[in-house]
Amino acid sequence: MIFSIIYISFIYKENCFDKVIKNDPRDPYVWEFKFNSLNKLERYDESLNCIEEAARIYPFDPQKWNLIGHTNYVLKKFQAAINCYEISLELDPNNSEIWKSKGWTSFMMKRYVEALACYDTSLKIEFNVEVLDLKGLVLHKLERYEEALECH
Repeated sequence: MIFSIIYISFIYKENCFDKVIKNDPRDPYVWEFKFNSLNKLERYDESLNCIEEAARIYPFDPQKWNLIGHTNYVLKKFQAAINCYEISLELDPNNSEIWKSKGWTSFMMKRYVEALACYDTSLKIEFNVEVLDLKGLVLHKLERYEEALECH
């Protein structure tokens, strides 16, 4: 019952977003709001289109590129996700969370050396226990067990 009410609420919002977009298709924030609603509904292909449109309108927002990267990751389009994280990092090179996301995606692609470099960069920017643990996981995959122990 509760899920049905939430679902109906998102559908209603989606229709409202479409009306606003029809009136002002160049507003990146409306596209981003629609992206968020579609993501909650797990309609990732559609949400990707929305956040890509927002990034076309306002391409200098690293968060939009990061969201495109995350959505591509969910869709298992790992190289597309990496490409978006790289654009995001060009715009905001000191964002440790984006470095972490790029590292995890690299790890999923079995690019362990690249993942390690991402985690090292993230940790230089801001210490984070989760990133340190992920670094240990990568070091384990690289059979650098002594260094991996220092991370856990």
